Amino acid sequence: MEILKQGLNYVELAIDIVGLTVILIGFTKALWAFVRNELSQRDNEIAFWTRIRQVRCGLGTYLLLGLEFMIASDVIHSFTDPKLESLAELGAIVLVRTVIAYFLGQEISELHESE
Repeated sequence: MEILKQGLNYVELAIDIVGLTVILIGFTKALWAFVRNELSQRDNEIAFWTRIRQVRCGLGTYLLLGLEFMIASDVIHSFTDPKLESLAELGAIVLVRTVIAYFLGQEISELHESE
């Protein structure tokens, strides 16, 4: 049983790392696109703001995906540490991340519809 628990701890860590990596990739891509957009000529304001919305949408998508990985990691953690305090903490974390993911998803949908 202890070997399974240790294995799940490694899986949990790997999923957390994947989630963080996804968020960092999204941040890097968004930062690069933002800087390129800021340094570009502003001959067309509509195109400029359209590109900003695209950057926000792209970053939001990466954040959402990263959060989903982290929620999966939290669920695995509940199997490795099933104490009542840990489950309550997990519930709060998953609730906050799910609410953030929901509203982030709504904003991404609105950004897509406005294009």
